[in-house]
Amino acid sequence: MLSKIFLFLLLFSNVQHFVNCQIKYASGPQVISITAIEPFNQFSWYPTSSINENCDVKLKILLENSNGENPPGYLQLDTSLIKVTNISGDQFILSTSIPFNEFQSSIDIISSVGLSSFNLFLLCNKIDFNKTEPQILGNKAGYNDIEYYHSYLKIDGFNGVKPQTFKTDETVGKIESIENSELYIIKWNPNYISDHIQGEWSIEIFDSFIGNFFKTNSFYYDVQLLPNNFLNGTYLPSNTTSVINEFGFGFRPLLIGKVASNSNRPFLVISNKDVSYYGTPISGTKNDMQFISSFIENGQLDDGTNSTEYTIYTPAGQFSIQIITKSLTIKKYLPTPIKGLGTGRITNVATLNIFAENYKLNEYIYIINENKLVKGFPFGFVSGNNTDYLIDVSGFLNQVQNDKTSLESCSITLSDRVNQSFPWSTIGNTNSPKLTNFSIIQLSPLKYLLKIHIVSINELFQINSFPNPGLIEKIGLESSLVNGDLYEGDHEIILSTRSINKIQLLDKFRNKIEYDNFDIISLNPILQFTSPFISYKFTLNDFNSVSFATNDLNLLNNTGYNIIYIKSNTLNKNVPMSLMLLDPVSISINENIRYPIEYNDEIELFEGKFIIPSNNIFGEISYVIFVSLTERIYNSLLPSSAQLRVNQTYLDNQGPIFTSISKHGSPDPITGSTLIGWIFEISDDYNGFDNGYIKVMGSFDNSIRHFNFTVNDFESGDKWRGIVNISILVHNDCISQEFVITHVTLLDTNRIPSIYNIFSENQTSISSPFINYYNGDGILITRFPITCPSIYPQVISKPVLKDIKLSTQTIDVGKLTDRAITITTLFNLTDENNFNYNEPPIFYLTSPTLDIVECQSTIEIIGDDTRFVCDIEIPIGFGYPGPIFISIYGLKYKNGYFAGYSTSDFLLLGSNKHYLNTTLSLNNPIIISHDNVYSYGGKIWLYGIGFNQNQTVSINYFQNNPTNNQTFEPIDSISYSRAFTITIKEVEKPFIIRIISFEGIMSNEYLITPILFISPPIITPTPLPTNSPQQCKGNPECGGPKQGYCSSNGCICYPPWIGLSCQSKVVIVPPPILNENNPSSNLTKPSNNSSGGVDNSENSSFTALVSIVSLRELDFKNNIIKTYKFDKWIQTKLNDNQYKYTTNIETSYNNGTKLNCTTTVITEWFNSITNITFANQILIMNPSSLKYNINITTYPFENQLNTLQLIIQAKALSKETDHNSCSSKDFGDTVIDNSNYVQLKVNDNSLYGRFIKRAIVDGNLNSINNIILNDQIDDTTYYSSESHIAISIPHYQNLIQLDPDFGILLDSEPANSICENNSKNKLSTGAIIGIVLGCVGGAILVTIAILLAKKYKYHIRNIKPLKLKKMNN
Repeated sequence: MLSKIFLFLLLFSNVQHFVNCQIKYASGPQVISITAIEPFNQFSWYPTSSINENCDVKLKILLENSNGENPPGYLQLDTSLIKVTNISGDQFILSTSIPFNEFQSSIDIISSVGLSSFNLFLLCNKIDFNKTEPQILGNKAGYNDIEYYHSYLKIDGFNGVKPQTFKTDETVGKIESIENSELYIIKWNPNYISDHIQGEWSIEIFDSFIGNFFKTNSFYYDVQLLPNNFLNGTYLPSNTTSVINEFGFGFRPLLIGKVASNSNRPFLVISNKDVSYYGTPISGTKNDMQFISSFIENGQLDDGTNSTEYTIYTPAGQFSIQIITKSLTIKKYLPTPIKGLGTGRITNVATLNIFAENYKLNEYIYIINENKLVKGFPFGFVSGNNTDYLIDVSGFLNQVQNDKTSLESCSITLSDRVNQSFPWSTIGNTNSPKLTNFSIIQLSPLKYLLKIHIVSINELFQINSFPNPGLIEKIGLESSLVNGDLYEGDHEIILSTRSINKIQLLDKFRNKIEYDNFDIISLNPILQFTSPFISYKFTLNDFNSVSFATNDLNLLNNTGYNIIYIKSNTLNKNVPMSLMLLDPVSISINENIRYPIEYNDEIELFEGKFIIPSNNIFGEISYVIFVSLTERIYNSLLPSSAQLRVNQTYLDNQGPIFTSISKHGSPDPITGSTLIGWIFEISDDYNGFDNGYIKVMGSFDNSIRHFNFTVNDFESGDKWRGIVNISILVHNDCISQEFVITHVTLLDTNRIPSIYNIFSENQTSISSPFINYYNGDGILITRFPITCPSIYPQVISKPVLKDIKLSTQTIDVGKLTDRAITITTLFNLTDENNFNYNEPPIFYLTSPTLDIVECQSTIEIIGDDTRFVCDIEIPIGFGYPGPIFISIYGLKYKNGYFAGYSTSDFLLLGSNKHYLNTTLSLNNPIIISHDNVYSYGGKIWLYGIGFNQNQTVSINYFQNNPTNNQTFEPIDSISYSRAFTITIKEVEKPFIIRIISFEGIMSNEYLITPILFISPPIITPTPLPTNSPQQCKGNPECGGPKQGYCSSNGCICYPPWIGLSCQSKVVIVPPPILNENNPSSNLTKPSNNSSGGVDNSENSSFTALVSIVSLRELDFKNNIIKTYKFDKWIQTKLNDNQYKYTTNIETSYNNGTKLNCTTTVITEWFNSITNITFANQILIMNPSSLKYNINITTYPFENQLNTLQLIIQAKALSKETDHNSCSSKDFGDTVIDNSNYVQLKVNDNSLYGRFIKRAIVDGNLNSINNIILNDQIDDTTYYSSESHIAISIPHYQNLIQLDPDFGILLDSEPANSICENNSKNKLSTGAIIGIVLGCVGGAILVTIAILLAKKYKYHIRNIKPLKLKKMNN
């Protein structure tokens, strides 16, 4: 047994080593062994939540009998606390809830050789954050349209099955686990955010002992992101004090308005007790963005009304949120409820019989076992009129059932769901199908091929997959079987990129078996049902870097073609990765599109090409990277170099809407027929209208009209605003009723939809094309009443079905051709003079899994009878393995009476005329589908049936030979039975692929139209600066062997020595202490006297001041165009060693549009030597040094050739002013870090500043210059040294990031440039030790005052603060 387990581990190397130490043999015959297989060899748990005091255990175990008995034996436990579920005779699930600490139980296995006993040891751990070191990642909360406001909590060190959540104050936020990861996600509560719009967000998270507070910065902690006022707020409908009628089922009231903000996500939320709806941006640009939000009700009363209290949060200025509490009473637009339900069964035909009244043109949901069908009139309607009617819907039900059969139905609301069951009978064989072999092949980052071998004694009926809990996906046998038959066969199933949580096999007797992840399906050889990547644990450290071909985008009428690059030294080259865009436009177009990311051996990077839709949101584009099958990394976790930013755009995230609607025409019974209808003005202000569809139904006769139109059908106007007319021909023998618009779809040129369904399961209120008509008559605009004089007699009985004929009883749905069938029905129409011949009935072909194919009939009059004929080609694979049931619905009379015949009605005619048999040939190659194909070419996958390795694949590129469309070129391929891949060249025009099998059978000619992808321009980065080699200086050279050494580039110094000659020493001082009264603090360095104590005698002092003075714009000739002096800063303490300063400059574009340019400075004090990274450069931060991180947001340059300069003033000042006092200054290049330095020296102390020669410009690395200014007032004397340094900033769009730093040095060689030779003006030697951080004199001043205790001259006598004078700007 153990050898098999070890073999299994060799096959699945990602599973930990097997140590079976928690299920221990106790006594009895040792022919039985027990192995924990899920979780694999894991016997340690944590509570599901820290609120719990026990652990919910679910342990799957495998029993084996060395004698080969199957089942191995009977299992029993010594406690009723553990529930045992038998899965397959040799696999069991043990479920229990155990308290903290160790739990022990005995397992007895009774086999043919006796009783074998085992001891089971389980451990329930308390959650202890002291052992796991949780931390919130990133420096601020993030936002996207999936998780909304969120942060990531990283917790390492759980030794066992980790908790799923933790106890928190849910008014602040909730925590959810990210599967198979050390990450959790914190979802912040909007009610909490409204009170903490700026500053820190703090959440208390409890382990099993106490609460622990975790903090991060607000999403809006940058002042530039704070929203301004919510303008022109409008409720739709405007009257919110009375009962609001829905504009169709689920179309709720709306709030729409504009926000002036630099953030593309201002805080706009509508919340009730249960749900929060976040405002969706629909149009506009920075500082002028329109948002829309929907109201969501909490259920309803019996009459469909609901009164709910809402809290509305809207921006009300930069630092405040307006909170409005509003109660709305909403009356739902409800569909027809089901009055009664009955069921019937004849042989293998089960029928739902539904009784209802007052039909409102809604759809119904029909469910038989696992299969679901949603369909409206005429499907199922067998008799009556809209006032009182009957629905019959038939589905397949095998005559022998070993499990109950459930039949359900409801209207679209789901609230009137009714069901009935047929009890099971155990007549047939009760053995379930069995999976005997299994493998998964990765086709691409987005697709997998699941290969399984199934044995089913009773004939396989259905395969179901469960990609997520509660979600069932049908896998048709026609699309899976590749060899053998339904009793024993090989199957290939194409799966999208997701984990295989469970797969279910059912046979025709409804015997079923489920295979969960990690189930053992074979013991010889041992094989476990799981995906090869399901256990892969991804960490952020697996990404060395993430970058893009283009970080900064112009999406103004431009599509954003881009490439993502991921560098990883640890990830498997075949690990599946994909990118999903989370910008609002991508979500509107297609919420689920993923772009594959694959390893490129040539560049040794993972690479993925993707497309960002045009006219998108400004600012940052959110995205998520999926790694393996379960991991996901959002862009908020990644650095600025991994961000996508939109600089130029105008958002159009709203589909076309109706701006004007008028009704035209009226029926005139005297003159005859006339045209009635609607005239629509359709507008789409930026993208423009592309095409649309409108469906209109008669409210009494259920007549259906379909209208499809494009911009070319506009009677006037253009794609941005045009007129379309839809008309209905009304005959003079009409019936009085209303014509009702039941469905509208309008698409713009970016494929953004506006959709209206009068009834639908999943309505999107904000996408209605009728939002301009929520006021006034409301939904009445969709109704056109007509009054007709005709009076028709009542139809007493439905048409009589006399015969049905099938051109064939059996269809081979695996053939490329010969799948055509003719179905003919013969009716004797009652009251044929009033029959509506203008709308013939529809034949429906229904598969055993409730898939539907429709066939519009034609009419033939045969004497007194009427023949309805259906000619149709059955879709490939449809209905296999059968039977396909036949029904006909939609026989309509002019007075509104309708009739239909279900499969059970056809069955009564006998002679098996109610169904079709199906077979499936497996050797006919047929191409059915393909993955997205882009114009850049490369490997593509195609899917279908009948493929093999010996086939010949050919391709026809039309553009190569436009005069001969039959020129096919053979192309290499790799093939499985259900999928094959080829590599195509770059191609923008459509092309055709076809296959000739080894037997000479030709496939269909399959047309592919590539998606255009224009490769983004390769941006050559500005070469980063490298300092020239320098001559080694100093006497001794480089300070001597204990202070440094001479290299080819200059002196390399040993810490704490620094400088070109290694003769300046870093001075260690304590960190700053915050002054509560003003933004300053003192830093003190005590000095030991000769007796070992602290000497407080007077001595000399040295003060260094650094201030960020101003920002100025220069033209290309370096003339100063504008100067902005910093006069007001907002200070925030981030922690003991970090402070943040923020100021705004009011600027404007050339057209007068105002813009706040925000400068944010974060100062950080380093207590010890530390390596940091900035702009991909490693920098050594010495102890007692102060680093500035400077960020400047968008600045409106007058000209693209203009640049900026950030002016920094540095000054060193000494109070030791005897006749030996001297000062000097120096500026040059450093030796090892490619930076500039400035050194301001007074006597033997100096201020040392380092200015690296690179910046992060809009996310990219750029070279910059640092220069000493000569146009500023220089206050240098013998006791002070002053300099102004300008950091040159190139033209940029969004953000510039700079990173200078400063420190104090003790110099071996005193200053000697400017000296004082007499001592008359000697200043006081009062002791001053401090570091001032704050807003003094209108600038950020950093004052480093260091007390230098001269060991042989002075003693410390006192310590007192230095008063700073206002600096000259």
